[in-house]
Amino acid sequence: MREIRTVRAPRSSGPRTGEAAALIERVGPIAELDRMLAACFAYQGGAAFVSGAVGCGKTELLNAFLSRAGQAGATVLTASASAQESAPGSVLRALAAGLGEQPAGSAEPLWNRLGLDRSAPETPRELGERLLAAALRRPLVIGVDDVQHADEISLRGLLQLGARARSSRLLMVVTGPEAPPGGPSRIARWRADLRRATSTVEVPVAPLTRMGILEALTRQLGFGSARALSACFARLSGGNPLLVRALAEDYLVEDLRLGGPHGGDGSHGGDPDVQAAAVDRSAPRSFDPPGHGAFGRAVLTCLHRADDRLLATARGAAVLETAGSPALFAGLLEIGLTETGAALDTLASAGVMVGGGFRHPVARAAVLADLPLDEAVVLHRRAARLLRRSGAAARQVAAHLVAAGEADESWSVDLLRRAATDSADDDVTFAVECLRLAERASADPRERLSILIQQSRVECRVNPGGAIRRLPRLTRAIEAGEVGDRDLVMLVRALAWHGRVDEAAAALRRLDRDDVDLDEQGHAELAMARNWLRYSHPGVLVAAGAVRAGHGPRSMDPHPTRAARAVVLLGAVLAAGPDEATVPVADALLREIPPADETICPLESALVSLVCADRADLAAAHCDRLIAEADRRGFPTWRGLLAGPRAEIALRQGDLAAAERFARAALELIPAWSWGVGIGLPLSVLLRVGARTGTDPAGALAVPVPDEMFQTRYGLSYLYARGQRHAAVGQPHAALDDLLTCGRLMVRWGLDVPAFLPWRLDAAAVLAELGRLTQARDLLTENRGRPSAASPRVRGMALRVEASLVERQRRSGLLRESARLLGVAGDRLELARAREDLDALDRAAGSPRRGVTARPVLVAPPAGGGHEPGSARVSWSAPEPEAPTGPAFLLAVEGYSTAGGGELSTAELQVASLAATGHSNREIARRLYITVSTVEQHLTRTYRKLRIRGRAELPVFLGV
Repeated sequence: MREIRTVRAPRSSGPRTGEAAALIERVGPIAELDRMLAACFAYQGGAAFVSGAVGCGKTELLNAFLSRAGQAGATVLTASASAQESAPGSVLRALAAGLGEQPAGSAEPLWNRLGLDRSAPETPRELGERLLAAALRRPLVIGVDDVQHADEISLRGLLQLGARARSSRLLMVVTGPEAPPGGPSRIARWRADLRRATSTVEVPVAPLTRMGILEALTRQLGFGSARALSACFARLSGGNPLLVRALAEDYLVEDLRLGGPHGGDGSHGGDPDVQAAAVDRSAPRSFDPPGHGAFGRAVLTCLHRADDRLLATARGAAVLETAGSPALFAGLLEIGLTETGAALDTLASAGVMVGGGFRHPVARAAVLADLPLDEAVVLHRRAARLLRRSGAAARQVAAHLVAAGEADESWSVDLLRRAATDSADDDVTFAVECLRLAERASADPRERLSILIQQSRVECRVNPGGAIRRLPRLTRAIEAGEVGDRDLVMLVRALAWHGRVDEAAAALRRLDRDDVDLDEQGHAELAMARNWLRYSHPGVLVAAGAVRAGHGPRSMDPHPTRAARAVVLLGAVLAAGPDEATVPVADALLREIPPADETICPLESALVSLVCADRADLAAAHCDRLIAEADRRGFPTWRGLLAGPRAEIALRQGDLAAAERFARAALELIPAWSWGVGIGLPLSVLLRVGARTGTDPAGALAVPVPDEMFQTRYGLSYLYARGQRHAAVGQPHAALDDLLTCGRLMVRWGLDVPAFLPWRLDAAAVLAELGRLTQARDLLTENRGRPSAASPRVRGMALRVEASLVERQRRSGLLRESARLLGVAGDRLELARAREDLDALDRAAGSPRRGVTARPVLVAPPAGGGHEPGSARVSWSAPEPEAPTGPAFLLAVEGYSTAGGGELSTAELQVASLAATGHSNREIARRLYITVSTVEQHLTRTYRKLRIRGRAELPVFLGV
């Protein structure tokens, strides 16, 4: 009577390693295998087929069972089939090697009959005889992992062995896929044959449940982090133990990289109260695996261990991304729909995919990175064709063409251009890639140029320098007549902006012919371009020579676009000054015009119109909104172009710190070398800030500017600001030269409106300082006759200058009225200048009021202040000492000459008074918004006129 031995599972050696880790939620399968092992010891052998999704722990279960079988006294032989090892009989050779001996003799006829090559150690039948003989001496357990990869000879040998195991002490355990995709296959047929040949037991291995994942993670991370992360890891892995362990490994690596201990303390005893107390409340509830970590490698391991069709399906899913469907997968992989659906289901059961897509982008990225280049090109091109036929969006189709790097279909170029247009607002990089591929794919030279122009416009949003580098090529194409008229319209503005005056003028002359090839929209865009050039780049029109009538503002067009109306509005403001309709029209246009490449300049035109109409507050609100939109879209060029007018607006509001900040931002977002002629706008703001603070912000004077800038509106602003800067630092002749040059150009171009640049007023102030009072008065008289001269701002500025040209008793009234008008206009910068003059006059007159109360004055916020951009900061100054009343002072204010030869000027008296009361030169400069050098010059002249030796004698002579 044969002895029946009872086989018990060996005790677990620990909670973290070895068999226990492999047997999480595997009690049922291991118990079934233990039962079969016990039967094997009783001469009731058989076969077990351990099935499950790839990566779900079949190998770990097999190894754990074989270890138990060896501990129970059985002889254990193992072999692992591999898709890379296809030599005939390779699995049988591995099993034979485990016996430790080689048979003698030859079996030449059997080799020939079974198809084995001569290198085989023996035939399957001979191996079977030897294994059965070994089983007679001692129970024999054979384990074969991944049997689906075994070669045909090995499968036949294993089948013969299984057929003879029924009445022997031989147990064969093999692992294989749960349900091979695509219906009947080689391994499916072998599996059916094995069931018919012997008593085969099916041992399914299921994915881990949420509790199983918690137990597995507890062994690696401790109970606290395991409990916090189990739900997230279950979602990312689908219960695949291999993926769970990889996620835990990535989490530990990332946790160590960040320098923090992972959650939990590793104490996870059986007491639930102890476990609950061990929960790490700070542990994260979710985790994103890194791009090149263990998780991505584990996904690839699963796929490469699976059937080839599963790997191909996963690669197809990675290529199609979210556009996939079973029908598209079938077409992409050129296999049947049923087989594709089965493969997707198998990948889902393996935890790699769900719902036709990958569970995490890292998994898809790993599959794409593993995809051979030649295969990737084939799949992406095939995907593009399939998606186009299915009616997918142009962007989806173009993404595959770009990924393939090839676009030789007849429809490719047009589709890539449409995709670039669709994606230009939210993905500039992809749009540029589409256009680059379209340019390479196009065989039409004119079409390639059109694509290049489109690419320049799109790329300019994030890289204005790229457009500049293409200008020489485009210029040569224009000269050769290779650029179409519609593209030429777009190029005119780009050429003008980058200072290519002659090329822009030549393009305008070409577009002025009778047979110009433009549709209605093209003519409208050309009319808007001419209007914009007339009032922003008049030098281009001058270079273009005579142009036909009607090229001015087309305000009477029956259907002008909003952008065209904004340009026309600025033209009307610069030609005739703002009127009562300027503000509501500009406000409405700024609300209605969407920001776009072709509308940024019209939007800037509407902002300038509001500023000229003394509504800097409204302009600031609109400009801040547009800058926020540019930030949201990630277009630094838009933000830079809008930061220029925003700096001018802040300057009007008297916020010198904000003005400087916005101007600096404009130069940082768009490098100076790629600004073109528009650089005059931010530089002019910096120069005017420097004129008030006695500094040179960002080294504005040293920044090189193109000569062509002085043929534009931006050059006018630069000349005007530089003139103010020269005047502030005591260089009146240089100041007068800049201001008069600015004025001559404004008169020549028909832009002579004081609301834009009141050059006559600043020039008159400089002439007054030089003692040329008649010429100064003439300029004031001329200014009164200009459009917008009666506006509160211009009138207030004129009164301030006029006060310096009249007798002292009239100055106070003029300055008070000037301050009132400038306050109404909202120009706090000029208001501060008027109040400074009024304060100086009060002190010169010895008014006691300054010692009792204080006047509200505007102060420049400190650089980098925390206040909101554009907000003026008005505060009450501390009471100042009473004005001096000494003998020398009385002589000065009464008009008598001092012994030194000449009376003290208002500026000299103001500086001397502050110096006499103990202020340092730097404090005086900061207080009066002049340079330290100017303070020193005023004091030197004062010492000479008063015939004193220095600062210490000022209090005596000024009666302080």
